[in-house]
Amino acid sequence: MRRRVVITGVGVVSCAGKDAGHLAAAVAAAKSCLRPLGAESGRHAGLVQDLPAALDGLAGASDQDRFVVLALAAAGQALRQAGLEPRLLGGRMGLVAATCSGPMLSIEAHHASALAGAASLSRAGRFALSYASAARVLAARFGIAGFSGTVTTACSASVGALGIACDFIRLGLLDAALAGGSDAYSPSTQAGFDGLKATCEGACAPFSNPVGLSLGEAGAYIVLEERGRALERGAAILGEVLGFGTSNDAYHCSTPDPSGNGQGLAIRRALDDAGIGPGEIGYISAHGTGTLANDKTETRALLKALGDPAKSVPISSAKAVTGHCLGAAGALETAAALLCARAGTLPATASFKGPRQGCTLDYVPAPGRPWPSGRPWLKNSFAFGGNNAAAVLGPGPGRSDDSSADDIVVSAIGLVTPAGTGRDAFLAALAAGVPLAGERTDAGGCARSICAAPEPDARALSRRLDLRNMDAPSRLMTAAAHLALADAGIAEKREERADAGFFLGLATASTPAEADFLKDYFAHNGQVRHIMRYPFVVPNSIAGDVCRALSLTGHNTTMCFGPGAGLISLAAAAVAIRAGHSALLVSGAVDFLTGRELADRRMAGEACTAPAEAAAAFVLESARVADRRCARPLARVLGMGWATDTGDPMALPSDGAFCAAVQDALDRARMAPGAVDVICGLSDPERDREALSSVFKGRPPAALGVSPVLGEADACGALLDLAWALDRPGQDRPGVILSAVRSQYGLNCAVVFGRL
Repeated sequence: MRRRVVITGVGVVSCAGKDAGHLAAAVAAAKSCLRPLGAESGRHAGLVQDLPAALDGLAGASDQDRFVVLALAAAGQALRQAGLEPRLLGGRMGLVAATCSGPMLSIEAHHASALAGAASLSRAGRFALSYASAARVLAARFGIAGFSGTVTTACSASVGALGIACDFIRLGLLDAALAGGSDAYSPSTQAGFDGLKATCEGACAPFSNPVGLSLGEAGAYIVLEERGRALERGAAILGEVLGFGTSNDAYHCSTPDPSGNGQGLAIRRALDDAGIGPGEIGYISAHGTGTLANDKTETRALLKALGDPAKSVPISSAKAVTGHCLGAAGALETAAALLCARAGTLPATASFKGPRQGCTLDYVPAPGRPWPSGRPWLKNSFAFGGNNAAAVLGPGPGRSDDSSADDIVVSAIGLVTPAGTGRDAFLAALAAGVPLAGERTDAGGCARSICAAPEPDARALSRRLDLRNMDAPSRLMTAAAHLALADAGIAEKREERADAGFFLGLATASTPAEADFLKDYFAHNGQVRHIMRYPFVVPNSIAGDVCRALSLTGHNTTMCFGPGAGLISLAAAAVAIRAGHSALLVSGAVDFLTGRELADRRMAGEACTAPAEAAAAFVLESARVADRRCARPLARVLGMGWATDTGDPMALPSDGAFCAAVQDALDRARMAPGAVDVICGLSDPERDREALSSVFKGRPPAALGVSPVLGEADACGALLDLAWALDRPGQDRPGVILSAVRSQYGLNCAVVFGRL
């Protein structure tokens, strides 16, 4: 029996008001809360008017970037409504944050200063530029000590966060979690959507006229709990998460696949996960942005996924009330629908004046209708990079059978490193033992020592592989993922890869396109001349490029964790397989050093002998599927553990949380510390091994690391260490490998592997 997951608290700060109650009232009344941006603009937006009032006494919160402040306000509300004190749950309480644009206001200000020749950056300032900063601040403020991370799949991010948190609870890895997202309105984001001709004059009217979207800003968080625990403590249950699914269009960086196939896949996967049929859905909370392409595609997707029942199911979009709140949108719209359901009101689509061409379903004109009680409902969220996410909620119980996978194995590895492309070049460089550092000039004109990755040669890899029109990190990551799939024996045919997914872990979510776009934006007084750079500003543009080039349409996400992101993402991918979302996933990480990134590290005083560029991809699959494919796995995943440091975000990571993650992984592997042959992934081997002496009751095993030769790769480093441990020849080959990372952004992760 899989554990049931219920919702016991919601918190929202939006243009509708300072809490979720104000939002629910506006949505139920189909009242647009969008306001003109200015007489000359003609655009409307949903801006939060009184953010300090929503903070409800959270001291010091206003010192953070606005997207962090929005998250703090909403998360505090959700926890208060749930009556939950995270500190009392210890490592059994988790956090999955989400964002599209992250600290874009801080990023804008930093780039403006740099372009004016006045750049400066403290350690705290560098922290504030991270997409992972909100999760770190939330964990510290509320004492959330279990798994934590940040989903960065643009506009689908917070539904993705909801699903990931749900999986951790279902599998017994957590008892409760806070999931949601936040994004602040920023002028450059408005300029980007304006430049794409995606915005409208006046207030948006999804599925109707005018065509186009209006931007909004919000924080929206939801408390999830295991149902038995919630009932035991007498919590009020607002709803239940029955199923979750994702997909990738593998089509275009910003335009959805017009056939609706990709979005329909996510919807069908959510229905399958919930164990319900298309005819059982009673309401659909649409993505409904208001753009021509999105609204027509979503209509087609619903018809494909639900068939004839789609023609009679009521559909509405809350974006007509709040605008498009980007990474917060999915959680905000989920909260609105939950509260409307409790009030018995099915919300109308505000500003709806009749369907436009291509929109042929029931979009619920005002004044709305009674809620279809007793029936489950669907929440859709779609995004740049082709990422699609859908969730099924409502009265339970949903599917009760346990579909979790059997053992999970590592079947293949693909690498692009400073040594070159492929594992042979990697192993040869390590055997030679000669450091591969060279020099590159940073954005401030200073020479920096780095280990650069050479450009992969697509023609040498495959005649079908196309790396054109990609940024450098996308080219590195695509080449590594291609090598991993080839090593696993997965044919280069779309039908062979239809169910294969991709998990991407990033240390820093800033892309090369971000600097290019903002330089263009500031150089032309807020106008953008080279608009096609804008869709590649979002972090999951890398995953979108990989999925498009390699035809990966399966379960997928992009997450930002800070250093160690590759190993943490691999563990998250293993959780997704165990939860039954996919039988095979490629999990990867990439590091690329722009001139701006190098200058920022220097100004912030980050000590690193030679930062490195690299990409690493691991194929994970269920042991049963690997056996059926006659694969020859490299290792088995024996146990995983996580622990978040709840101390001051500016302090050094604590030894306690690091050791807790390692102990958790060993316990789940049912393994005594003495059985471990080698440790890898350590960013500071001397300090980390000393900390682990308490776990190992003495001197821990030897540490294995590639950084003396290949440099320090923030996201990939632990994966490169693991690849070396798995590829070591003869008598040097370890049987049991412990890979462990600690991040300045809070999360510590450990995974135990058994060599096969």
